[in-house]
Amino acid sequence: MGKAARSTSARGRAPDFSGPDNNDGNDFRMSSVLQTSTDLAPTRANQDREPTPPSKGREGPRKFEFVLVTDSESRRQVRRYAMRQYVHQRRLDGIARLESNKARVRGWTTTGAGSDGISSPAIKQEDHESSCDSKNISNSESSGSSIDFGELDALALFAPRTDEEIRAREPFRGSPGLDPQAGPSSGVIDPFDSYPLALRKGDHNLIPHFITRYPLMMYKMGHAHQLNPIRAIFHRVAIHDPVPFQAMLAVASKHMAGVHGQTDTVLSLTHKMRALRLLNERLKNDPWGKHEGTIYTAASMAVIEKWSKADSVESLHIRGLIQLLKRRGGMRGMRIAGPTSQFMEKILYWVDFSCAPSAIVGTSLPWTGNTPDIAPTLPFMVPRLCLDTSALSDDQEITSILQSCEDFFSFFHSLNKLQQFLLGPSSLSKIGDLEQDSLPKNRAPFDSLSPLYNILSSLPDYDHGIRDIRYIDEHCCMACLLYLNLALYDYYLTSRNFNDYLAWINFEVRKLNPNGGASIASILWIFLDNGGFPGGEISDHGERNWLVSRMLRVAKRYKRTGPGDMWDCLRSTLLGFLTIHQECGIGDDSVGPVELSARRRWRHNKPMIILEEARLREMMLDQLRTSLPTP
Repeated sequence: MGKAARSTSARGRAPDFSGPDNNDGNDFRMSSVLQTSTDLAPTRANQDREPTPPSKGREGPRKFEFVLVTDSESRRQVRRYAMRQYVHQRRLDGIARLESNKARVRGWTTTGAGSDGISSPAIKQEDHESSCDSKNISNSESSGSSIDFGELDALALFAPRTDEEIRAREPFRGSPGLDPQAGPSSGVIDPFDSYPLALRKGDHNLIPHFITRYPLMMYKMGHAHQLNPIRAIFHRVAIHDPVPFQAMLAVASKHMAGVHGQTDTVLSLTHKMRALRLLNERLKNDPWGKHEGTIYTAASMAVIEKWSKADSVESLHIRGLIQLLKRRGGMRGMRIAGPTSQFMEKILYWVDFSCAPSAIVGTSLPWTGNTPDIAPTLPFMVPRLCLDTSALSDDQEITSILQSCEDFFSFFHSLNKLQQFLLGPSSLSKIGDLEQDSLPKNRAPFDSLSPLYNILSSLPDYDHGIRDIRYIDEHCCMACLLYLNLALYDYYLTSRNFNDYLAWINFEVRKLNPNGGASIASILWIFLDNGGFPGGEISDHGERNWLVSRMLRVAKRYKRTGPGDMWDCLRSTLLGFLTIHQECGIGDDSVGPVELSARRRWRHNKPMIILEEARLREMMLDQLRTSLPTP
């Protein structure tokens, strides 16, 4: 009878047998260990030699072997083994669900996962490491998350799913369709059916995370009086189109995973793969990128890969984004298209500023979309270079890199000459009408006590939610310094008082946070809001934004291959032009002995970037030589 009891309970939990007639008083527990009828569980050595055979699921009867354990250590070992098997199976099920949601894009080698076997590479890897304890979900294969923007007609989507199929797969939707009596006050999450995609119950938490917590943690954009571009993305782009809405969910879930200390989760990988699939479907119907949501989704995929430190995949998405921009007429075409396109232009520059140095594609974002592109002309730019690069396969790229470097150094030479002219002998003879003691004690607009100077000179560090991405703040800070110096050059060139510009930007910074401590991303958006021009002033056609992006790309190239002090050298040079302007009182109606002494001290100054020009030129040439193909 004892055997019968054991047989009936073999498929459930192992019962606790403590016989009433046990005279010794020992507790005997029966634990069942699942094994196949032929072999025991494979060892790690056998797993290394050959792949794990596919699981048979529920096919055929299984045989059980009963092991009698009499001590606590053996019971712990049995429980640990059972738990490992359970966790392992859960991982296989999760990866199989992810594989079924992946978009079938050329370059991905996933095959259909049936019920009889699993052939995914990720699952094979999981089988290979089944005996290891793992706390985090394995990273997705980012190299497979690529999209072929170049040949949109040849995109192979072997099993695309429509929105109706997605809705059929979703078990929950907080809409009135579930309850005819549901209304605005009935507690339904989405009573007016306003979302462009059906959401699972847990996905609704991603929307407030994207609008509130993500910009607060990543960019410190939480003040009520400041522009929150993340919230604007939701209201102006994502809520009206299922493709950018899915990209928004992918960004939010990726950041939420980072907040919890994980690189990726099943939720973040699922939303990322869905966004890639929807983007591929959209590119088949919208190859010209006429929908702003298409461009935003491509930019979001680049941001996600940047957070994953997958620079090569980020570069692929940026390359596809450039192809879409060319078909839209470049950044100039985005600016003149309409209000939503103008907002998307700012988002694209923001994404470009924070791009990883090793993920840069080209020397600038396309300006007109023509081939070759026609760049805007500014007074300090050198004439177009004419180089004999007929023997090179990528001659246009090399010429554009050298041209951007020449314009980069020409800007610093031109700004230095203008500033030295204003500090020349003619200015030294002008002694102020007021003595130093009687001068007004107004605080200088750009000194060590101003919030703007403190933020630009010493970036605060904080928890972004994603690890090891502080370089994004460094790139945004460099972009702000370039905006200020380009405005300084323009004011010098047109004989205007740059103090008015400094007064405007300081007022905007204090308005963000009267107590100081505004984030660098918030300051960057002050410049982006009107193309680097003061609010209310007539802006240009986007030339200043484009030029900041182009110069920042040159700086990133030097940062990637140059010495560690090059970035600090460039930053101190840009800060130096601004502090010299303030200390020497350039633009003031009257100056005193302190300003005149500063003018004598700085009159023959040479910026550090000009002193290092020869070394930087040689570094760029070496970088180009190493990139050339060997004959």
